[in-house]
Amino acid sequence: MCGGSVYAAKLIKKSQFTALPKETVIAICKSDTLNVKEIDLFDAVIEWGKAKLKKDGVSDEKGEALKKVLADVILHIRFGCMNTQDVAIKVSASGFLDADQILELFTYLGMKSGNKNAVPGKALAKFTSRERKGRRPPSWFKFDANKKHYNLQLNETGNVVTSNNTGNCKSSQHHTIIPSHHLLRVGSSLSVLVME
Repeated sequence: MCGGSVYAAKLIKKSQFTALPKETVIAICKSDTLNVKEIDLFDAVIEWGKAKLKKDGVSDEKGEALKKVLADVILHIRFGCMNTQDVAIKVSASGFLDADQILELFTYLGMKSGNKNAVPGKALAKFTSRERKGRRPPSWFKFDANKKHYNLQLNETGNVVTSNNTGNCKSSQHHTIIPSHHLLRVGSSLSVLVME
């Protein structure tokens, strides 16, 4: 997940995230090197679960099917790395943690603010509270928003970039195979991560 770790905050907000297989979502959530706020990852996982249920044609009025489909994914969310506001507004309301876990989470977060050596209690034992390390872009990757162009088009398989270059009054097309880990979609535009 080299490029994915670095740009995780952008990647989890894309609609393509909800189409990922469960194993990939779990691998993303397990990663120590994600550059992402834990609450944003939690929100993305919830949306992934809802999309999976919709795709499978499962109705879930009480939220029990969502809890079931996310049972082994939610284990990798680091609730102890969130802030109390995120826990109060989103996590508590989601129903993924029971009352004892929510109380213990608030207690841990309160203790953690004054004591860096605070340890979560037994009710939160199955969740890691270790902060993600994050990751800087590798020195050979450089994202430059100025190096994208409206003439670049990505094919349906996502591995060929076509450039319709009309420079010097001559129309030409160039096809270049670019590995998918060098591509970054932001909204409807596509940028190429340039190797230096």
